[in-house]
Amino acid sequence: DIAPGDVLGLTAFKTFNLQAGDPNNEIEKYLVMAGHNYPDTGLQEYNPFEEAEVPSDQRFFQSTGPFTLAPGDTVSMVVAIVAGSTLEALQTVADQAKTIYDNNFILPSAPDHPEVTVVPGDKKVYISWENNAEQSKDPYYVFTSDPTSLLYDAKYKEQDFEGYRVWRSRTGLVGDWELLAEYDKTSFTPRSAAITRLAGEWTGTVSYDAGTVEGYILAYGGTGLFSGHEYLLRVNSDNTFSVSDVTLGGIDLPLASVADHWYETGDTPPSFEVFDNEMNSMVDSTGAQYFDGCYLCFGGMVLSFTGPAPSENVIFRIVGRVEESEGENSGLRYAYIDSNLTNGVTYYYDVTAYDFQITSPHSLENGIEGIAVVPRTDAGDYALPSVDVTAEHTAGSGDGSVTISIANPLSVTGDTYEVHFAADDDGAIYWYLKNVDTGETVLDKMYNQAGDDNYPIVDGLKVVVAGPSLGVKFVDEVRNAEGPVDPKPEDHKGDNLWYSLNSTKDWYCDETGGHQDLGRLAWGHPELLGDHDYEVRFTENGSVAFDLNTDLHKLTSRVPFELWDIGYTPDDPSDDVRLSIYILDDDADNAWDYGEGIYGTTDPYDETLDFLDWTASRAFGRLVFNDYSGETTAPAAGTVVRLTTNKPNTSEDVYGFGTSKATALSKSDADLSKIKVVPNPYLVRNRWEPSADYSKLQFTHLPEKCTIRIYTLAGNLVQTLEHDGAESHSGTEDWDLLSKDNQKVSSGLYIFHVESGVGDKVGKFAIVR
Repeated sequence: DIAPGDVLGLTAFKTFNLQAGDPNNEIEKYLVMAGHNYPDTGLQEYNPFEEAEVPSDQRFFQSTGPFTLAPGDTVSMVVAIVAGSTLEALQTVADQAKTIYDNNFILPSAPDHPEVTVVPGDKKVYISWENNAEQSKDPYYVFTSDPTSLLYDAKYKEQDFEGYRVWRSRTGLVGDWELLAEYDKTSFTPRSAAITRLAGEWTGTVSYDAGTVEGYILAYGGTGLFSGHEYLLRVNSDNTFSVSDVTLGGIDLPLASVADHWYETGDTPPSFEVFDNEMNSMVDSTGAQYFDGCYLCFGGMVLSFTGPAPSENVIFRIVGRVEESEGENSGLRYAYIDSNLTNGVTYYYDVTAYDFQITSPHSLENGIEGIAVVPRTDAGDYALPSVDVTAEHTAGSGDGSVTISIANPLSVTGDTYEVHFAADDDGAIYWYLKNVDTGETVLDKMYNQAGDDNYPIVDGLKVVVAGPSLGVKFVDEVRNAEGPVDPKPEDHKGDNLWYSLNSTKDWYCDETGGHQDLGRLAWGHPELLGDHDYEVRFTENGSVAFDLNTDLHKLTSRVPFELWDIGYTPDDPSDDVRLSIYILDDDADNAWDYGEGIYGTTDPYDETLDFLDWTASRAFGRLVFNDYSGETTAPAAGTVVRLTTNKPNTSEDVYGFGTSKATALSKSDADLSKIKVVPNPYLVRNRWEPSADYSKLQFTHLPEKCTIRIYTLAGNLVQTLEHDGAESHSGTEDWDLLSKDNQKVSSGLYIFHVESGVGDKVGKFAIVR
């Protein structure tokens, strides 16, 4: 007996084929469902579970029952359709399906739906959304994170948010949505390999070693080594490996001829190589021989083997999966303005969130809900909200910037704001936004200073805080032989000499090549240049230096200058550090001359060195001094050239900006001349109308509150409309072309009168039916 709520399970499993035929009527079908044989070729037998022993085109009939139902009763049934490549896999999947049922169908889910705000504008719509979806936790993770669960998956992430999609529709109906934009995080499907045993029995194991691939093979040999091809790998009964490249037509790969073939030759021609567990090549010892604990490298992949040698040939299919970006990696943002719209037309918008898992399911997205909005003209007696586009740098010496844009005009407060910076417990710099008028911190602990679009919307604003790019911003002569050089222009620290003559008009600096690009001074490593300032100081004694053209051997002649890292405080010598120098001695005269590049290192200066190690970290390069006077003599001793770098934002920096919310205009400032009727004339119908049974025209650029009276030419009142656009500062009012008696108006010429607190307007329009 099965008690209510108990699982009844499968009560019959019957098979039949083309030869035997299918049950033809309800009685025959019921007998089969009840577990009896079909067809009845002899004595009727009850045999609920049978196996098809002869391979053929089989039908499977599975049933559960019987159920006794009174009229009106219902029975709920849950059916799982499962599939697997082997019987063992099928049983595993079936057990997983039962586990999902026992877990009350808690399955992988999409992130929470973003909280979306849609605001109409004049021929545009402002869409903004909160970041709540990014905090979503997948409830399925409770089971995938439990090693004892049949659903355990170590790769499954609890927080798997990936990005947003912005949608628009003219109808709001399913299937009628247009994708306007997609914004996603930077993420990748990592390189991997799918391994399938195709033939042979073996008790050993083979696995893809991602750590060795990423941290060793590709790190030193380049990601181009990873082919992403399909291979057939055979572990032979004679304990050797054989590899063929299916993607290239099944060609056999030879055993590498040199140790570390992948590194020495760039895997040209493609070969395979065996290593021990410390990645020592076996080319010159055991060659292609299999042994317990060996590694096999081919196509940029590394496979790890454990277990005894096979007693028969074992064949594996290996498919490399190349790293691929998920989406466009465009970066996140939280606002979108849809422009060039038609006022008076209803549009539907929504923003959905989707996730990304390396495992299955790859990505889920929440459903489109849709918010209706109608673009309209702005009220004629209101000034639109505004904001200082670029904030004023009121304190500090950072070289960052703050720019502001309006994402939701209805939320702009009209207050003044300041951006401040602080350091967290780990020393990382973050910024916060303070409303000066209220004293409230409206954004806190914001670490993004990339200057991209990934900034939240607050008080209707997108505030983009950007830190400067590392690099040199000024190259100035701050001293000559006579003493300090006055700043020219004022924002430099001395006389600008980047492609500009120095104070004595004898020489100038560049990077050679005529690019006039200060970025060349960073030489591709701005992180080494950092935010310290540097000085090239011409002295009587100069420095030892090393030649890049001779593998950094010391020049026999001294160079007439010294290189100094002067830290953050140019006027305080206590933190100055003298650095080593190397040059490009292009004319091989063992001396520095005008036109030869100077390179700075981060290594402290050492007079005793004969050779500068290549591991010396380059701080900057290439700085070139060029002769202009024709005298070919170096700048005079006492000359100091300073390289001033961009400075990051610090706790001393403050940026301020103001906003203005939508404000009512005075009677003298309000412009009622823009009020008009559209379309005019009204011809039969217009594109705003959802159907031929619904007519509509609009009065535009109205004051926020007003009364519209419509008259015939004879002065008869046709209709009175009360316009109140206070909620969104709308200047548009619809008229359905019905009279005050609810009758369709006829063709003709009509007069309208707009009465408001800021003045009146009289106009006319025509209707043609």
